[in-house]
Parts: sequence; structure tokens; C-alpha cells
Amino acid sequence: MNFDRSIPGLSQLPRVSLGFFPTPIQALPRLSRLVGREILIKRDDLSGLAMGGNKARKLRFLGGEAIAQACDTLVATGFLQSNNVVQTAAAAARSGLKCILALEAYRPGEIRGNVLLSNLLGAEIRYAGNRPIREVIDEIIADVSARGGKAYALPPGGSTGIGVAGFVEAALEARAQLGEMEKGVEAIVLPTGTGGTQAGLLLGSQVLDWPIAIVGISTGKSEEELHVAIPAMAAECARVLAVDCRIGSRDVTVSEEFIGDGYARPGRADFEAIRTVAREEGILTDPVYTGRAMHGMIELLEQGRISGSGPILFWHTGGLPAVFSFDEPGDAAD
Repeated sequence: MNFDRSIPGLSQLPRVSLGFFPTPIQALPRLSRLVGREILIKRDDLSGLAMGGNKARKLRFLGGEAIAQACDTLVATGFLQSNNVVQTAAAAARSGLKCILALEAYRPGEIRGNVLLSNLLGAEIRYAGNRPIREVIDEIIADVSARGGKAYALPPGGSTGIGVAGFVEAALEARAQLGEMEKGVEAIVLPTGTGGTQAGLLLGSQVLDWPIAIVGISTGKSEEELHVAIPAMAAECARVLAVDCRIGSRDVTVSEEFIGDGYARPGRADFEAIRTVAREEGILTDPVYTGRAMHGMIELLEQGRISGSGPILFWHTGGLPAVFSFDEPGDAAD
């Protein structure tokens, strides 16, 4: 299905074929009864690249740009269990490119989760340890050049103007699906890491003139950081797509209050939300992104802080390999 014909700048961007789109939107009747509000879920965990996830949307366009620039190697960076790096490794394999990952971590004693998957996908992994990550990336780019190749370095989360375009397209996709379902959703709730996904959805909703609240649950960054980063990424994407951008800090709704002990340090409430969704709906969310965002959404609903009374669309951004990489603090419930 082609959702981008209304934005010529989007339809003209080079892209590679990754995953299966549109991803489904599913009703969550048991969770809806539990929280007292109709909840739908956008299943980007079923995007079909490796073990699924929203990064496939950005990588379609980033991979297209890399190939258009005659690059033969994708270079990505992230923390030890980064979803973005394993999706980049999968995108490179799918596109016939090499992949080198620079992880902001020491080499682990046990290889599991996304590190295991990155190995299986054929990526070369370099561990930064206590070295500045920029130094490691520059070294990788120089090594690729020395062997006669050309590297394409992705920023954390793939959040460039090109990458963010993947979620402008996603906004068009979701709006079309909800129209077919005759669902007047009042808010989208999502995990917000670098802010690229939220920036794309905001810009897409603006282009569509779609009056919907977009509520980000920060997984690590402060509200102050995201109120600057998200409008900047939306503006960069708008320049790429040759569309107007009227998104400012006041248009960004994001909460930092569920960060707890920090990024990739899930707490009891995050695991409780993961268990709730798993046991009520048979759907798995992860400890770093979607479990934390689900925890945040449930609390905000309990406190009456998501306006309106109509349906809410929770955006499942994937990250499921992380389920196998974190131990629940204290004693897990039976």
C-alpha cells in the first residue's frame, strides 16, 4: 500500500525494501476494560525485519540514501542492547551491505539479546569501553576507507531528517488504517528515545491536518532535551520533504517522570506493566522502551492526564530481544 503520494518529497526519496508494511492495528479489549479507556496498539514489533521494530521504518530510507551514495558499509552506534544496532545489522544483511557496530560498552562476559542477534546477522562489533564513541566511529570510517570502501554512519536511533521521514510515512499509514476502521483516535502514546519517532509523527500529523495528541514517554532523556531535539528533527525532515513545519517546543508533549533509575535500567513498575499486557493480551513489551511507555500510559490514564475519553493508539516500537537481557529487580511475581 502506498501512503505517501500526498507528499511528493516523501515518495521521491530512495528506499530499500525492509519488512512488511502496513503493520497491523489491533484492539486490546481486556487491557481497555482494566484501564477504563479503549486502547488500540500499532504493531511495529511485527515489522518483519529480524525480530521486528520501528527502526525498520527509518532504515528503509537511510539504507536507500546509503546505496544512492555508493556506500558499502553501514555504521551504527548504541548501548549494549540497542534495538537500533541490531535492526541496522539486519537491514545491512537484507541490502547486501557490510555492517560495523560501535557499542558504548565493554565486551560483555555473556553474549545474549541484541548482541547475540547482531553476531548472527554478520555484523562486526567494536566495543568502545571507556573511549569516546566519536573516536571509535571515526576509526571505523577510516578503516573502511583504507580498504577501499565507503561508510555510511547513522546517528543514534537513525534520527536524521531522512530517517525521521519514515515516521511521517507511518503517520499517513496509521491515519489511513484508522479511517478504514472508523476509529476516531484522540491520542497516540509512544516510547520516546532520541525523539525521531515522535518528530516524524508530529510532522506527519501536521501535514495531514490531523488533530491528534502525540504523547511521548521518555525512556532516558529529559523533557528539556526533547523539547529542543524533537522540533529540530521535525524541521530537518520538513526541509528534506519540502513541506512547511510549524512545530515548536510548545507542540511537544513528553514526560520524563517514568525514567526511574535511567535509560535501560528498568524498575518494578516497568516489569509490572510488561506482565499486565502479557497476561491480559498475550503481547510482549520490552523493559527499555515499550514496557516503560506502557507503564507511563497506564499511570497517566489513572491520573486522568491524557485528555478526552476516546480511543488511544499505543505505538509498539519493538525491542523484544531485550526481554531476554534484563533481570527483574527483586523477586519476580509468579
